[in-house]
Amino acid sequence: MLDNDGRSCVACGLGKWGINCANDCACSSFGSSSCDAKIGCICKAGLTGQYCDKDVDECTSGLLQCTSTEKCMNTYGSALCQCIDGYTRVGDGCQGQCFCLIISHSFRIFSLSLVSVQIIK
Repeated sequence: MLDNDGRSCVACGLGKWGINCANDCACSSFGSSSCDAKIGCICKAGLTGQYCDKDVDECTSGLLQCTSTEKCMNTYGSALCQCIDGYTRVGDGCQGQCFCLIISHSFRIFSLSLVSVQIIK
């Protein structure tokens, strides 16, 4: 803001920003990390908008990449990768669930699972 001398700049007071400090810092308490005297609300990751109250869809924007065994689930301010049906979380990835059926016939055991078919001798 311009000082009374008409030449010097003065910093905006607490809670104000913009030209002549005309804007209130009405930032979302959840979505904003601070209010800058020049540009206004500084949004946390995953949020956008003048007041940091609008969600960024990390799934459709490509900000979060999930593997082929996961689906992207957008949440307010974030997103996560969830295992698709038939897979469970193991560490950082998803692994196929094994529903096995074992049949014994003539000294051979057949093992059938959703992932593969194996003949065990």
